[in-house]
Order: sequence, then C-alpha cells, then structure tokens
Amino acid sequence: MNRIPSLDLLNGKVVRLQKGDFKEVTVYSQDPYACVEALKEAGATCVHIVDLDQTQKFSDLPIDDATINTQIIKRILLNYGGRITLQLGGGIRSYEVAQFWFDQGIDRLIIGTLFFSDYACYKELVNAYPGKIILALDVKNDAVCHTGWQVDSKVSIDAILKSGKIGDIHSILVTDINTDGMLSGPNINLLERLKQSETYPIIASGGISCEADCKALEALKMPYAIIGKAYYEGYIRKLGET
Repeated sequence: MNRIPSLDLLNGKVVRLQKGDFKEVTVYSQDPYACVEALKEAGATCVHIVDLDQTQKFSDLPIDDATINTQIIKRILLNYGGRITLQLGGGIRSYEVAQFWFDQGIDRLIIGTLFFSDYACYKELVNAYPGKIILALDVKNDAVCHTGWQVDSKVSIDAILKSGKIGDIHSILVTDINTDGMLSGPNINLLERLKQSETYPIIASGGISCEADCKALEALKMPYAIIGKAYYEGYIRKLGET
C-alpha cells in the first residue's frame, strides 16, 4: 500500500480540518515547501495536495493565478515535479481549470463536484486525460456529498460505482466524511464492501490514525491510503510504499 500524505492548503498554510469544517482548523506549518521536503524525507513518493480556499469558491471561473495557494502549488510543481508524483484537488469544476493544472505539470487531478454538476465536462476531461483523473466520492451515511461536502447527492456510492459512467480514470478516492480528521479509524466496513465489488483502484481516506489502521487497510489489499492528521501529529511516521 502506498501511504500518500495530504498537504491541505488554507491561505498559504498547511492545515487539517475536522470533518471538513472550516471552523475546526489546526495549522501545522507556515512553510509548505519545507513540509513537502519533510514528507519526501519520510518516504513519500506521492503528495496529495488540496486547495481548501478553492473548494469554497462555488463556481467554474478560470483559475486565479495570483492567489497564494496557486503560487505555492506552482512552485511545488517546479521544485518537485518529476521527483515525486503530485495530485491536486479542490474546486476543479471546469475543463479550463483542469487544463491549466495539467499544463503546469500536475500528474493527477481529483474531481468530485464536476461529476454531478457537469457530467459532459467530466466525461470530456476523462477522455482527454485517460488515467490521470481521480474521482472523489465523499461519503456521509452512505450517500455521496459534493460541492465542498455541502450538498447531499442522495445517491449511494454503490450506485455510482455500478453506473457505468465513471470512465478511464486512475482511481476512486473514497473519503468517509464522518471520520475525516478525527483520528477515529477508517470506515473498514465501507471499504471492505467496496473492495469486494472493486472495478477501480480505491484510495482510502478519512480517520486513519495509527500503524494498526494502516495494517488493517493493507490486510484489505488497499493500494493507496491518504495520511493526514496522523502524520502531522506523529502517530504515523513512515510514508510511501509499505
């Protein structure tokens, strides 16, 4: 399993939220570049970057190249592109924004809301960049939520996986909203159920708190897991391939 650390950016700082709540923010670093270097030294071969500021802009406007997070991500790409795999999510809700980041050299993009808000655009992206899109299915009480976790689609994750609409993507990012940032352990029941009917590689996310949680996911033969708060608070030290 590849333990992929999450680098969540809020106004230029590395942070973690609890259950996606912007009122529950913990700042872990004022220096994202030093943080990426530390992640690499801990064994990370891939970094999962989330532009939290962009998730709050509920529009498909072109990327604002002047924002602090955009400048940080571009510098990370310049310094680490080709050395580690970089995947990016957060408010990517148009073809133009996705194309901007692929042109900058990002390896993979995480798409969630677009699947629901503009499926034709989602399909166009998947066709244009086969194997480079990660579909984020953020689950709360078994239903998938989108638009910064604010909208309940009323559709189960199982129904989406069986819909035949996903296309030639890299993987499915499954986040249990109820456990995200809580260090309460991953939703093993959900992940085990999805693994049994797996048609796409799954990236497990939400609640991973310690080595025992990682071992439980490895026992399920999960290919990837997102490690966030557990790394920054010292409960998990080894990243990358295990």
